[in-house]
Amino acid sequence: MWQADDFVRFACGILWKYASTPRDSPSAIDVDRYYDTLQSICFHRGAIPETVDVFLERDLLSVAAFDDPNGVFYYTTPSVDLLAGQRMAWFSVGGFIVYIKLDDGGISAFAPSKCWMRGRKKCHFNVDVRSLETNMGIFDSIETAREDLARLNKKLGLPSRTRAPYSNP
Repeated sequence: MWQADDFVRFACGILWKYASTPRDSPSAIDVDRYYDTLQSICFHRGAIPETVDVFLERDLLSVAAFDDPNGVFYYTTPSVDLLAGQRMAWFSVGGFIVYIKLDDGGISAFAPSKCWMRGRKKCHFNVDVRSLETNMGIFDSIETAREDLARLNKKLGLPSRTRAPYSNP
């Protein structure tokens, strides 16, 4: 039976992959002392320590900006930084932002406690305006890279926008 820890293992695998890339790669991330922990979690079914936990946040950008908010429109490589005083990593996929806590000190108030997954049987995801702030640069990235991506892919069909994207007043 599927459990929330399976998703925690998936998220740890994504981080481990990007932490394993050569340091000179633009997509490389530094997970500090958590490299071996991530490897144990995702490849050896190791215990998930209290220092590692995951929550999902609905990416409101995909709801506000794309014609079909149920589709998968982009994937962002992981970033690692301090958020709300704790070391966290995050990436976007499938209309969600996946946050991974990599720090001591228990769960963070960065999300409601019921959203944190480690050791749970049920999952809840968070909805927060911060997802717009986190991924606001995606439109600039798409526009900047459109011609290069079209050349690489020979034909690129980006979704047409039927309404104006979210903007801060």
